[in-house]
Amino acid sequence: MDRLNIVSALSPLWEDSREVFTDGFSTITNTTSSDNNSNIINSIINSSSINNNISNYNNVTSVLDDDVFGLFYDAFNESFSGMAANVSNGTGNGTLAEPICVMCRYYLQPWLKTLRVGFGSCIVLANIATFIMLLRARTLQLALRYFLLNVAVVDCGYGAGFLYHSAIVDFPQFIVMNFECKLRYGGLCMVSMVALFTLMAMCVERVIALKFAFTYHLLITRTNLLIGMVIFWAVPAAIVTPTYYLMDSSVGECNFVRFIKAESFVVFSVTYFILMVVAVLCQVKRKSNIN
Repeated sequence: MDRLNIVSALSPLWEDSREVFTDGFSTITNTTSSDNNSNIINSIINSSSINNNISNYNNVTSVLDDDVFGLFYDAFNESFSGMAANVSNGTGNGTLAEPICVMCRYYLQPWLKTLRVGFGSCIVLANIATFIMLLRARTLQLALRYFLLNVAVVDCGYGAGFLYHSAIVDFPQFIVMNFECKLRYGGLCMVSMVALFTLMAMCVERVIALKFAFTYHLLITRTNLLIGMVIFWAVPAAIVTPTYYLMDSSVGECNFVRFIKAESFVVFSVTYFILMVVAVLCQVKRKSNIN
């Protein structure tokens, strides 16, 4: 028996707690390897040694609670208690009653929360200032001005998302799967895709300027640029929104990696790959024309 299959499921954060109850369960490991007699298991579980180790385990979790800013142990604590109860009744099979939750409780130390909120605020304010300065920079090339304005909005969205998450992460109602969770992750995916669309458009615009120098002023107009900005935001929204209908309904926690299915990752990956390939090809084409 593999030490109740519990050691392999632990993350490095659990080294201290693992040492506490490893000794208490080593007797079970040795006993069940030679004899599966339920009476022997019951006598071991009911011994004072295992009770003391369970008590020590609870003490360790309280210490870890203050020691690290991100700690995911609530569901593990519940599963451990259920496992101990099952084994004490002679029905345990050496596995956890429920899978360990990877984001059951998450909080920030006050200094780190202040740092994150301050950093997010700086990002938002800096990009607002950049946006205002770009609006007033009338002498800047028209296409470059619009692209940089779009990038400023995207970066402001990143900063606002970081600031918002840092502010609400301590509240337990925000770790469950709900509309707020989907909106937060969906917004983050969308602005990252808008950033890549803008990067691709900047590369394409440079190729147009080189290949169609005489008709450039007819192709790159204020109206066409505004239409392009709308497309840069509408297409990512159209791509991101359907992927959330593919979410795994069995996951009740706000964890992007767990509730998004493989199909969604494929959609995102293919989109990002196409945008990056187009941008790289445009850069190669531009450099070849220059040379």
